[in-house]
Amino acid sequence: MKIAIDIALLLPDEINSLCIGLNQQDKNAFFDLTKKDNHPHITLTMAVIDEADIHKIEVILRNVAEKFSGLQLELTELNYTITPEDKKSYQFVIGSSKEIKELRQKIVKELSPYFSYEVEDSMFFVDNDEEFRPVSKYWVANHEKRNLSLDKFKPHISLKNTAATFDEFPIKFTTNKLVMAQLGNYCTCRKILIDIDL
Repeated sequence: MKIAIDIALLLPDEINSLCIGLNQQDKNAFFDLTKKDNHPHITLTMAVIDEADIHKIEVILRNVAEKFSGLQLELTELNYTITPEDKKSYQFVIGSSKEIKELRQKIVKELSPYFSYEVEDSMFFVDNDEEFRPVSKYWVANHEKRNLSLDKFKPHISLKNTAATFDEFPIKFTTNKLVMAQLGNYCTCRKILIDIDL
């Protein structure tokens, strides 16, 4: 079975709380961020994989992760992008970091043979009482051409909301958690499949 996945960095408690707090202030948020699922995160890469390859992917990710320790990162600004539905989507921008670029480059290089980008509704993790939002497929289907090259990589934390204000920058933090998660609605990190300490 094929599933849509995100390989991402999870965040320390104080950054988690900040992101969730801003998300919850917006009654029109695309989706609720939480600490249990729909985790705030920094995407390194997204793709479609075969579930049968999860163990092989985990071995590769652990080998890559051994070469890295906790990443020192910085929130530098709050801005927004425009979604395919023509709505604002707010995000924290992550400052330039050699380490995060190197980590991402190694992951993409090692795992690209396992990746594809033909995505279907059934590949996302969605509860039985939850309506799937087809726009979720857009980011996975277009990830290869829009984000894979190093010069196009712009690390950020999506707040999954349509309005936000915050100006207490910069904020330095350390992240030491690398995960692979099955994607949920609006490309949230919904179901953690691989969990690695850096």
